[in-house]
Amino acid sequence: MRMMRNLTFFLGVFLFLTVFVFCIAGERSAGREMDFLLPERVVHAGGALWGRDASGVYRQYIGANALEGLRLCADSGADAVELDFSFTADGELVAIHDWSDYYIAGVGEGVPLTREQFEEARIFGCFTPLTLEDAAAFFREHEEMMLVTDIKENFSEAAGRIAAACGDFLDRVVMQIYAEEQYEIAASLGFSRVAYTLYALPWEKKLDTAAHLAFAGTHPLLWIACDASLCENGIFLDAMLASGVPLYVHTVNERKMCEKLLDSGICGVYTDLIG
Repeated sequence: MRMMRNLTFFLGVFLFLTVFVFCIAGERSAGREMDFLLPERVVHAGGALWGRDASGVYRQYIGANALEGLRLCADSGADAVELDFSFTADGELVAIHDWSDYYIAGVGEGVPLTREQFEEARIFGCFTPLTLEDAAAFFREHEEMMLVTDIKENFSEAAGRIAAACGDFLDRVVMQIYAEEQYEIAASLGFSRVAYTLYALPWEKKLDTAAHLAFAGTHPLLWIACDASLCENGIFLDAMLASGVPLYVHTVNERKMCEKLLDSGICGVYTDLIG
């Protein structure tokens, strides 16, 4: 009987602490942004675009991070657009997922172009590339849109460049972090809207909801982002939704699935779909 009473006591304590962490995380993370309307959709990498390939075939391109995508997003009323950022050979920050022949013909794997070469190139042979300054000018002009960053390398330096280029509208820039230690760097640069993506974590750590929510409890987050497949784990999904910390999933390109996820209580989705 004593063993049963002890077991019941410890289970009760564990349940109380779990609920307490969830509540604190939700209050601290969501409470800071009570006057801010979160977008239901974040357009991924500037959105999917259509163009003709080298053989003249009209096809869809995903991941362009191009000016044409930003224009289409603005025309369609998109609230938030994510752009990838990498450095050129001469140390300039530009919008590209990675350096490869996939995005720009003739580029070696992991071999960056200079800024001048990048500006003269065409993404997928069709679309206009974006420097950081180009992107900043576009979002400065389109006050209804939010920029979500995806920094691929040298986080501290890249975040500093973005802070300098976008300083006059930093409240519309969501600094996306891949690791907990990047939070303090973002905060020190003046980013008040920070999103934490679990993308780079090992699978077992992605499932550690207690760790995510403990972090959110001491580091106000705009949202936590995860792969859509994680939401198939009922324990993970229930814990995240119960916490009150906004949860986003990526990358979802089926409209019915987008609606299903939003109806389930998930706050938003990353999608290549525009409009």
